[in-house]
Amino acid sequence: MSTPLEPVASPRPASAILAIAILNTIGMTILFGSEIGFVALALDWSAAGLLHLPPEIYLPLGAIPMTCALIATVWIAKRTWAYETGHGTD
Repeated sequence: MSTPLEPVASPRPASAILAIAILNTIGMTILFGSEIGFVALALDWSAAGLLHLPPEIYLPLGAIPMTCALIATVWIAKRTWAYETGHGTD
């Protein structure tokens, strides 16, 4: 015969839940954003090195992968916030 489990601690107040959601969202955004940014820069530098492009060409073209990285970071921030606040995702 099993006994139902009872919570060890009282539920967290709403302000603590909101603070944790904010911290988790910020942390995930920084973690994901920095990683995807490094990948975008590595892609730009490696492509420029393989193609022997001068800086006048590959530096402006670096805006393309960095813009994609920024869009992905905003997307992950929105998804993380929706998950942390319990609003669901899509």
